[in-house]
Amino acid sequence: MANSTSSTAQSRRSSILHIIGNIIGYMQIITFTILLICSGHFAFNVDTCPFDSSAFVCLGVFCVMLTMFLLSFILAVAITMRQAPFMLPWLIMSVVVIIGDIAYLSVFPNIILGIFSSLVICPLLLSWYPLYKLYGKYKKEKTREEQRLSDALDETHTLNRQAQLTTPPSTLYPNEVVQYYRSLDRRPDSAAYDASLPVDPNFAYISGTPAPGWRIGLYPKMSNKEYV
Repeated sequence: MANSTSSTAQSRRSSILHIIGNIIGYMQIITFTILLICSGHFAFNVDTCPFDSSAFVCLGVFCVMLTMFLLSFILAVAITMRQAPFMLPWLIMSVVVIIGDIAYLSVFPNIILGIFSSLVICPLLLSWYPLYKLYGKYKKEKTREEQRLSDALDETHTLNRQAQLTTPPSTLYPNEVVQYYRSLDRRPDSAAYDASLPVDPNFAYISGTPAPGWRIGLYPKMSNKEYV
């Protein structure tokens, strides 16, 4: 009962975290859409860049906002599809943008650029940790899913092999007959026993000697290449 309650609570928390992640993803798209429009206006429609005397600063800010807008769109899709690898670019770029903004403002202080940077940094800081937790959750889910798939494939392979070894000799290929008898412990695993078994002269020869263990009339004559 306690385990069931704990599992239900964990599932509820996971669902809530997924919903919060979706909200953050869409809010990131809205935020960077607005910032992209503003930076584009400053870069292309204003004679003098309000961030610096050089127009390249406004163009650089526009490129950064365009990158964050695209990564935010990918982030929202990744959260919806529970794909952790596609969340990683946004997480990395967010850290780069935050550190880059702070470093640039510390060297080249500007009031307007500081206000604009605060509109960029604050949403990133508020969103980064919840999205990082969500990234870890999706990554663990993917790992568990791959492990379950691997275990299922191993189990299927084992069952198929067991079925193959217990199949009557009439349905096996020649190179599996000896393995079949050994699996059922019908004969000792020794070369002496192989030599004592009757061999039809019509059977194929391997390396100049009759193939050991084949029962008379069980298989037609085959060439060495067919055995190999």
